[in-house]
Amino acid sequence: MPPHLSNHLKGVLFVGAAAVAWSLGGLFFRAIALDPWTTSFWRSIFAAMFLAGYAFIAHQRQGFAAPRGDVRHGLVVSLGIAASMATFLPALALTSVANVALIYATAPILTALLAYFWLRERLDSVTVLCALAVVLGAALLLSSSSQGHGIGGDLLAFASTAALVFVALAIRARPGYSLLPYVCLANVFVAAIALPLAPSLAISWHDAALLALFAFLQVALSFTLFTIGARMLPAKETALINALEGPLSPLWVWLAFGEQPTPTTMVSGVIIMTAVFAYIAIAARRQERDRSAYLRPSLQLTAQER
Repeated sequence: MPPHLSNHLKGVLFVGAAAVAWSLGGLFFRAIALDPWTTSFWRSIFAAMFLAGYAFIAHQRQGFAAPRGDVRHGLVVSLGIAASMATFLPALALTSVANVALIYATAPILTALLAYFWLRERLDSVTVLCALAVVLGAALLLSSSSQGHGIGGDLLAFASTAALVFVALAIRARPGYSLLPYVCLANVFVAAIALPLAPSLAISWHDAALLALFAFLQVALSFTLFTIGARMLPAKETALINALEGPLSPLWVWLAFGEQPTPTTMVSGVIIMTAVFAYIAIAARRQERDRSAYLRPSLQLTAQER
């Protein structure tokens, strides 16, 4: 990544890339003809292997020692990630990809509210309006796509969303140390949960290849990018950018399997993406204005000295 980019823009790019990687979950789940718990087990095993290898390479010079407070916080984050992952695939099995994706898109309003009470982050009018637009898009899709599905999948999707919101807030509350070992540990937790619930662990070589790719893109890569980017952005902005996953998830499934989105789905996707890009553009403009205001007195002082 070019060194001249600001931390804010780097955070936007990291979280945006994580959202794209996360949006592949429904595509992989539909392509792998296995039950959700067998899929969860093997996906987590492969992801833990990828993350352990990367964490070892990244930390071989520094070691894995961390202050006790960081370890406790990392374990909390690990449990939050595990809760989000463990409920994601069962939700896809019980409801539509679009349902799960757009329930995830409600995260910004929940994050903004919790960040206000937990982290004392200011609630400005732009954040509120954009978050309400995201919720409106989600509500439009849910009103059409939830028909014919049980409420269990929707509740699991909401639980997965709430857990991920908690993770974003926890990372923002205590930045400054590597979470890679704890993301790896979260996958070990998920595998331990899925092991007794999976009817069979037998998989073909074809499924193993898909599961390994699933684990790398949608878990190892996405969570690594997310944990890096979340440190650089306010929690509510992290969740809002991550809402891009909502319209992208059903798009991939439509392109791969011909699941034609309804007009309501397309309208909701337009609303969500417009809200996200509008927020990013306004936030970037505001940051540039604040930066110019900060630099102007220094420039005036330098001119007077000359």
